[in-house]
Amino acid sequence: MSKLRLALTALVILLIPISVQAGTKTLQNETLTDGSGGTIQAGFIAGDIGVAVLEADPGDYPITILTVEILIANTSGMIDFRDYIITIYDNGAVNPGAPVYTSGATTLAANAITQLDVSGQGIVINSGRFSVGASPVSGGIGEPNLVTDVTGCTTGKNRIRDVTSGLWFDGCVLGISGQLAIRAVVDITGGGGGSPPQVLAVVPAMGPVSGGTTVTVIGNDFVSGAVPSFGGADGTGITFIDANRIEVITPPGSGTVDVMVCNPDLQCDTLSSAYEYEATSIIAHTGTTSLGDLVPLSLLSPDFPNKRYLVLCSRTLAPPGIPLSDPGDNRVFPINFDFQIFEAMAGGSNLFRDFAGRLDGLGDGEAKFKVPGLANLVGLQLHFAFGVLDSAATSGVLDISNVTSFTIDP
Repeated sequence: MSKLRLALTALVILLIPISVQAGTKTLQNETLTDGSGGTIQAGFIAGDIGVAVLEADPGDYPITILTVEILIANTSGMIDFRDYIITIYDNGAVNPGAPVYTSGATTLAANAITQLDVSGQGIVINSGRFSVGASPVSGGIGEPNLVTDVTGCTTGKNRIRDVTSGLWFDGCVLGISGQLAIRAVVDITGGGGGSPPQVLAVVPAMGPVSGGTTVTVIGNDFVSGAVPSFGGADGTGITFIDANRIEVITPPGSGTVDVMVCNPDLQCDTLSSAYEYEATSIIAHTGTTSLGDLVPLSLLSPDFPNKRYLVLCSRTLAPPGIPLSDPGDNRVFPINFDFQIFEAMAGGSNLFRDFAGRLDGLGDGEAKFKVPGLANLVGLQLHFAFGVLDSAATSGVLDISNVTSFTIDP
């Protein structure tokens, strides 16, 4: 449908009133009423698609599409081609992608609204805009064609797929004069009347600033498709468990943030200061890493002053610089477990001291270990992290810092 092929013909609309049942709503962009003036957009040829972009009120979602209403027109001397294919898309983008519903060739009435029943297709829209399209099966300029009102074209309300180029355009770009008379009757009983969600708790309620922590949001009246957000950033990997629990992976963040859950009908609830992002903990080593040397590890965990910490160590299990982010990370061995490994290697003598200690009031601490003077340890790669102990945490370890890794030198 090139702009040059677009033909316009004025007409007076005679609409047959269609009753609307309780619990339903008719969504439309155009303002046509019985006796009002409209325009035939007779530039559509076989294979072109004219699309109306429709949207319900936020509180109505989720909606189910029951019927599609299409108005085409005819005037004296026009060829009587009235077969159309109806398509429905679950978004309102300029290129809406693949349709979620495609009809067979459907004969539409001329100069009257035709209703197409799609209630048996189970087409549910959970939120936002969707699109309904009509495409003539045959014919060209001069056939009965789609109708618009005369209010002037509004960007974003109409889309057109040009069969010649295969490209999608906003309808205003191709010169249509108003909004296409393509409507949808939807069932709104799945939304609006539902109870809003209620957020009661987040477990665990703390995690690293890098995010990536799987937490459970606990509350009431959650609905499948609900989205939790942390300080305004949506979580990922969302798993709806039931009306009271949603599992979600936290996004990156900082400080103490509100947690909000929005159901698909856009009803939301917020729990203030529900999740705390801990400041990044740091472990670093200084000095040499040679056989027989004493190597200090400096610890910084400013969110946890005056709490006990435990240094964790793994041998050759994690690449250098890869952070350890979970107390259950299978790359991490508590240091006492490494005692057993190294005792067997060293004939019964402990190779590393116990690193348990206490941070000072600023969240700083230092631990040291001595690299044994055993030649068979040269080249051994060590990965150290530390956890802050908290008896309230299920695992006993509330946080694991980033990793410092190095290789023992001769």
